[in-house]
Amino acid sequence: MGIKGLPTVLDAHAARVSLASCVEDGANARAAVDAYSWLHKGAFACARELALGIAPWGGRESPYVRYCTHRARMLRHHGIEPVMVFDGDALPAKRREEGERRRRRREALERGRRAEAAGDGRGATTHFAGATDVTPEMARELIVALKRENFEYVVAPYEADAQIAHLARTPKERGGVDMVFTEDSDLVAYGCPKVMFKLEKSGDARQFRLEDMLAGRLPAATDENENENAENAATTTATNGTKKRSNGNVLNFQGWGYDLFLDLCVFSGCDFLSNIPGLGIKKMFKLLDKHRDAQAVFTALRADPKINDIIPNGYEEDWRKARMIFKHAVVYDRNSHTLVNLSPLPDEAVFDDLDFLGPKFDDGQAKRIADGELNPISREKFEKTPPPKARTRTIEPVKFGGKRKQASGGNAAERSFMMNFFTKAAKKVLSPMKKSPAKLPTLDSDDDDDLASVVLACEASKRNASIEIDLLESDDDGCLPGTKNAPPAPFARIVPSERPSLLKQLFSPKRRLN
Repeated sequence: MGIKGLPTVLDAHAARVSLASCVEDGANARAAVDAYSWLHKGAFACARELALGIAPWGGRESPYVRYCTHRARMLRHHGIEPVMVFDGDALPAKRREEGERRRRRREALERGRRAEAAGDGRGATTHFAGATDVTPEMARELIVALKRENFEYVVAPYEADAQIAHLARTPKERGGVDMVFTEDSDLVAYGCPKVMFKLEKSGDARQFRLEDMLAGRLPAATDENENENAENAATTTATNGTKKRSNGNVLNFQGWGYDLFLDLCVFSGCDFLSNIPGLGIKKMFKLLDKHRDAQAVFTALRADPKINDIIPNGYEEDWRKARMIFKHAVVYDRNSHTLVNLSPLPDEAVFDDLDFLGPKFDDGQAKRIADGELNPISREKFEKTPPPKARTRTIEPVKFGGKRKQASGGNAAERSFMMNFFTKAAKKVLSPMKKSPAKLPTLDSDDDDDLASVVLACEASKRNASIEIDLLESDDDGCLPGTKNAPPAPFARIVPSERPSLLKQLFSPKRRLN
């Protein structure tokens, strides 16, 4: 929720700048980033899948992880090293607000399902986006990706805003930052001196300086800034007689200090305390600008019967607790590896029980949470999952000669003429259509009659006639002339019928013999 009405007020005191102009020393700039604000923006691209519990990206990086890593690379490209800060457990004072947010998400999910059933795709996407919640498991996915690219990160024990404010107040040589990136106005209430809002793809952002606002200095007049702030700019007379631009949404905080500005933020309503009904940021600004003391404002409000009746019981005590959270919330110190308060606690004990600032626990456990090893809510170890990778098409290496080896092994491929033609190791196998013709029997005799008998036998076999030919009348011993001790071997052959061609008839041996 943030501070009610504060984003509009701050916008008049912010100027559009480029990231290159934000790096004052030209290098070694550092910035703390509200990681959950980027995760919420990245989750919009897959709001329906997250709201319905669908994860179609499988082993690939999710859209919200790609969105955040792309933004982190953009900062690094412009010479700003990001330090990603993640939310931890909810503070006790924020449990009622968290319960209200869960209720709104359930209602948005139901409206999204009805819109999708009615065919309203755009409306369904909007409602599903309102039903999306960023979980520690989603943050863990981003942490794995940040480790892979050597980005700094830290998980806060409770509120990320308080942890970011701690980094902004820490000297740079001890791991502090020069600026912070967020979409939440609460960081101004925590006292961050330089806050960047509305980071765009082009590298432009809206820069806010707390010191300039409290000094009454408005951003330098430029074409873009004048167009955005012209409708809010006007000149009025302040209570001290100085000229102040405080018409519309432009509030002049000249002469204010941080403590008085923090009083205004708590009075306006925040995550830890609702505002008094009917009293918004502008009305409370006038009261505080007039009295310059929170207790004097309470006295004036109680004196009005109409307002006194609508102030909840115990509001003053809850107001002081909420104010203390902004100043003394429990954070993790990366140098001492211990849990500390954002600012030192006052000497006088305002409350006996300070668990509303965030109950302190074991420092070793806090370090493991800060390193992303433990779930900050359940404080149990995350289940180890393989890091997601971009889905790529796997191409198996081509193996040459594999089938040739199979052909040489004597399988069915051995009967393929083309396969055996290219196979060196395979035996030479002729195609069945090119079988060698049967060999004619050889004769040792020079007798023409013997040769004529063999030729006639061949011609008869071609005419599909099964003829048994006695090449020569055997002698008494059954041997052919010129052969001794050779057994008789009659020659007989059956071949498919074939129509003799004219050339065969003309040049047949029988014709020549006749």
